[in-house]
Amino acid sequence: MNGFIKTLLAKDFDEFMRLISAGSGDRPHLADWALKNVARDAHSLSLVEGAGTQTGDQVLEPFWLYFTHYGAGDRYFKGYSPAQTSCVVRNYREAEYQELTTENYFSHLSHGKHAGIYATPTYFAREDTIAAAVARKREITVATFQILLFTSVDQVAYPVIVRYFWSEQCKRWLPFDVFQLFSGERVDVIF
Repeated sequence: MNGFIKTLLAKDFDEFMRLISAGSGDRPHLADWALKNVARDAHSLSLVEGAGTQTGDQVLEPFWLYFTHYGAGDRYFKGYSPAQTSCVVRNYREAEYQELTTENYFSHLSHGKHAGIYATPTYFAREDTIAAAVARKREITVATFQILLFTSVDQVAYPVIVRYFWSEQCKRWLPFDVFQLFSGERVDVIF
């Protein structure tokens, strides 16, 4: 969880990439879906020039800077409330795997008291995935972190939920989706 918080509060892109790759030894790259979306958005926001195919690093850095420090009205995270941070660890058996989908968890969260929910799988391709863990048909341990994050916008704070699974292959926790629960302005999370 500390790694997630530090990632959100990274001061520059190099620190962000160092933190996002902590524990893996490799610099992560954008998942295929994320590269397509980030490249499209980076072009539409005039963050990158040219119509050619861009690599993840060519589009991710300006995209990250725009959404975390400079763009969108200078809205970004500036801290969190340790008193309103929680973690629930649970094991899932094969009969419960459907609960692990982003869509099902989104549906579960939609019954709460908030005006909006934004959900996304992790932006980065990892050495192991929740889908691969499900395919192995073994019990899966999931840690669900809820963190109340403060933003640079006056009076705007809201919960962000990140779900990790324990990868037996990698022997470490890997994120697989992120949810933002909000009732007004929203700040983008790239994780």
